[in-house]
Amino acid sequence: MDNPSFKIKQKKFKMSIKTNYYRIIYVLTFLLLFTASVEAGGVDHYIVGYVWNATDGTNWPADGALVTMYIQTRSNEKLTDIVGPTGNSGNPNMYQINIGGLIGGFPIPWGIGETLIIEVEKGVYTANTSLVLTGAGAEVAPNMTLAVHPCDLNHDGIIFHDYNDLRIAYKCFLGFRNCNNPQNWTNIISEYNCFVGNYS
Repeated sequence: MDNPSFKIKQKKFKMSIKTNYYRIIYVLTFLLLFTASVEAGGVDHYIVGYVWNATDGTNWPADGALVTMYIQTRSNEKLTDIVGPTGNSGNPNMYQINIGGLIGGFPIPWGIGETLIIEVEKGVYTANTSLVLTGAGAEVAPNMTLAVHPCDLNHDGIIFHDYNDLRIAYKCFLGFRNCNNPQNWTNIISEYNCFVGNYS
């Protein structure tokens, strides 16, 4: 004869195994997904670099300049910092951005061999560089120096269709203005290209 209490215990035991089996599957799935997310973007990867003051006689300070970084193929994903003591580095003329990590890194994880574009801006002064990413824990970007765009002769921040810049170049070419290299066709052609927007 079959014992009914034994059948109930056997049924409960089978359900318990089934429930534990599903719990184990859920935990393993969660751990697998968590591990994958940590591997993809969870590892800290710092980019540090220096931006030097302008060398055009103004000695315009780099501290306080905005630093923007993005992967060359994904310019819509940007990370920023401030150069100097008020930024992440806490040091003069220095910036530091963590492009990895679960908090603060790029939304889509970066990859080894991708090119990181770094742009700096403070008023009309700018600088930029790039860096091919490696697997190192921290990378040092090439040094940059703030400069005014070569098309902006009068330092007003306008580089496209600026009649004043074109007028300065023209007066220099004719010798009406005290400047370097008067009557230099290369300079006047270069400024004309700036005026029409044919510059790099």
